[in-house]
Amino acid sequence: MAQNVKQQPVTKKKLSWHQINEGVAFGLGNLGHSAFYGALSTYFIVFVTSGMFSGVAPAIANRLIGLITGLVVVIRLAEVVVDPILGNIVDNTETRWGKFKPWQVIGSIISSVLLVVIFSGIFGLAKVNWILF
Repeated sequence: MAQNVKQQPVTKKKLSWHQINEGVAFGLGNLGHSAFYGALSTYFIVFVTSGMFSGVAPAIANRLIGLITGLVVVIRLAEVVVDPILGNIVDNTETRWGKFKPWQVIGSIISSVLLVVIFSGIFGLAKVNWILF
């Protein structure tokens, strides 16, 4: 049953600097995305329920916590419709940088700004005017 098969030596393909840079950029982008998602999924609800509305009347704080929780549910449900549409838009994008890179840059800038705004409690707006919040 043993067959005499000649095996050719395996040659390793050398990566170019461009490929290495793209790999590092992808890894850093994935790290940032994971940190963003981790902060929102684990810490945001704790922050909302314990720290964001300190100094606000309990009745108002309970209403705002309910509002934020409801918004999170609505946003998750809206993602079912929006995600395939956005995926289609990204797939049909043609730029000199490729179809993903412009959207990754736009998304990372918007996400980083909104993360600061969210965890600042919209800059204390709930304490100044809870209805506007």
